[in-house]
Amino acid sequence: MAQRIKPADKADAAAYSRYVRQLTLSHEMLITGMKCKQTTDLENVKKLRQLLADFEAALLDKEASPAPEKPHKN
Repeated sequence: MAQRIKPADKADAAAYSRYVRQLTLSHEMLITGMKCKQTTDLENVKKLRQLLADFEAALLDKEASPAPEKPHKN
């Protein structure tokens, strides 16, 4: 995932802002993924799905959409 995030020149404010957003989302996904493995709280899974949707939007330069709800099996 980190290989897809290319550093941007600080002189280009828009590109640098996009770079920081992608990097921040990437880090949040790593932390939330770790929490998913360590706990049984489904809120972490929900958050990770939303972070993934946000990261996809940031990577592809499009508007973020809500993460799809996936029913879990009991």
